[in-house]
Amino acid sequence: MPRISFWIKWVLANTLAVLFGFWAGSRFAGIVNSIMFAYLYDPSHPGRHLFDAADFARFKTAEAAGNVAGQVTLILICLVTLVVAQWFVWSKRDEPELLWWSLIGIIMLPVGIGVGALVSDLIFPFVVRRLAADYLGYAIGGMVIGAVEWFVLRRWVSLVGSCILTNAIALPIGFLAFLPIGENGSKWLWLVLSGAVFFAVSGFPLIWLSPKRK
Repeated sequence: MPRISFWIKWVLANTLAVLFGFWAGSRFAGIVNSIMFAYLYDPSHPGRHLFDAADFARFKTAEAAGNVAGQVTLILICLVTLVVAQWFVWSKRDEPELLWWSLIGIIMLPVGIGVGALVSDLIFPFVVRRLAADYLGYAIGGMVIGAVEWFVLRRWVSLVGSCILTNAIALPIGFLAFLPIGENGSKWLWLVLSGAVFFAVSGFPLIWLSPKRK
């Protein structure tokens, strides 16, 4: 029961962290986007005409750079809020090995999503339906997250190899299953459902993971 109770706290803390991180990150991302665009492109500069080819290229470059800077800001703030939430959950437990499991999972999350998107695009021409390619791609991305957790912690944490399977299930379901809800305008409901399901499944090994101590 104590482990199940801890798992529930883990899911709640991370879901709230996703919501707060997205809320705060969205606001800072907009500010960073505007600053980056203004730094790279000044429409009031004498002699600039938007429909001039060179000027249009500068405009699009500034726009793209602003968008990238904003997205990076959003991701970083979300990751920081997750680190704070997980530190709070782990602060009263003397299991540093599992704390490292948490931190590796956070660091690898954007990597797994990126791998999932890349693999999905690569295999799509060979799969009948796009949705199947997406699920397969993100399942492989989840396996990457779990494989890194296993490779780093296999000497210190028992049964950590099970994270390969749980992450392979958690990432496609958490990231894709509720996406239509977000696309139809219920962004916050999508975040709650996706965050809760992802961290519930990916964190399920907390019920049986334990440090290897002599």
